[in-house]
Amino acid sequence: MSGAIRFPFRLDLTGSVSTADYGSDQEVNDAIAAALYTQQGERPLAASFGITDPAGLGIDEVAIHSDLATNLAEIGFDDVTISDVRIEPVSDVVAAAVVEWEREEEPILGDEEEDEEV
Repeated sequence: MSGAIRFPFRLDLTGSVSTADYGSDQEVNDAIAAALYTQQGERPLAASFGITDPAGLGIDEVAIHSDLATNLAEIGFDDVTISDVRIEPVSDVVAAAVVEWEREEEPILGDEEEDEEV
């Protein structure tokens, strides 16, 4: 197995555990999904992981944004920024959290302009 185990857990077509490449966009998406489904304090070894209200009883987009940003930084995605969190109704009794994120681009070596001494 190479890569992070997918969330939710699943098997691929060969019967092996499905994984996402480390650092890939899919791994970020899976980490966000895992956090959205986890109540803070639910995981004893990572008590701060998750959001304060995964059941959506008092849906607060600002709190979800803050919780996700903290979660991603704590698990090593310092280059990922949550740009928007929206709660969109799916039906009269169901809503979905839509999370948009972006990754800070690292400068490519050699692209920086060098100061020339005269």
